[in-house]
This record gives sequence, C-alpha cells and structure tokens, in this order.
Amino acid sequence: GYSVTYALLFKTYDPDWVEAWDITKALITKFRDEAIKRNARFVVLIIPDKLQLNNIQYWEWTNQNFPAVRNISLDMDKPSRLLNTYLSENGIPCVDLLPLFYQYERVESKPLYFKNDIHLNEQGHKIVAQLLLKSLLGERILKDGIIWDY
Repeated sequence: GYSVTYALLFKTYDPDWVEAWDITKALITKFRDEAIKRNARFVVLIIPDKLQLNNIQYWEWTNQNFPAVRNISLDMDKPSRLLNTYLSENGIPCVDLLPLFYQYERVESKPLYFKNDIHLNEQGHKIVAQLLLKSLLGERILKDGIIWDY
C-alpha cells in the first residue's frame, strides 16, 4: 500500500480523490465566507509536503517502506497547482511555500524537515515564519502588524 500523501501526488485521481478536492474547495470557500462575515481577513498558507521537495533520503525511506509507490506516476506540483488555480479563480489570497522552499533549498544546505519525519524542524518553522511575514507584508495584507484592506 501507500500513504495518503502519495495519492495526493498521483498524476490522475480516482473518483474518491476528485470528490475529496471538491469537499476541500467547498470548505475553503466556507472558511473565507465566515471570515468575511466577521470582518476578518482570510489567507491560505500552502505548506509543501516533504516529498514534493525531492528529498533523496526521504524518498529512499519511502521506497523501502511503501514499495507500491515505485511504479506510480507522480506529479509533485499537483496539489499546489490545483489549490493555486482554485484560490486565484475565487479571489482568495494565498501564500504558496513550494516555490519559496525550492528557492531556499537551492541556496541553503540546511534541511527544513526532520530526517525521517514529514514535519518541519526548527529551521523549517523559522523559514515558514519569515516567508509568511514577508509575503503578507509584500501583498499588503499586513503592514507593520496592522491588517489592511485589499
């Protein structure tokens, strides 16, 4: 078998995954609408899965523990691309960390995730905080800690 993470990266989704994406989109829209009702800002933060960053050690571990993944065609950017498309079409601001993480990994040699775990390590959390703040300020969603209107 394989974990849910791999199914999320499949080039082609089965009907259950198509339905799961439809539910996810509906929930995002509902959250946005609730935020608007409360005069709050709503921004989606997209944090990439460790597998999307082509972490060699983690892929080796994955292939050992989930051999079914070896022969499956994956699309590493698909979850981010689907979310970005939906959010853009619906005027929902987002911060997608995938391209920023790609950029970071090309320049730095410090890992953002724990070695044999899918979670961000201390450095990963630090980088997320910095990138999120920079993005929110850059998009004028925040200015010196003050929320601005669009």
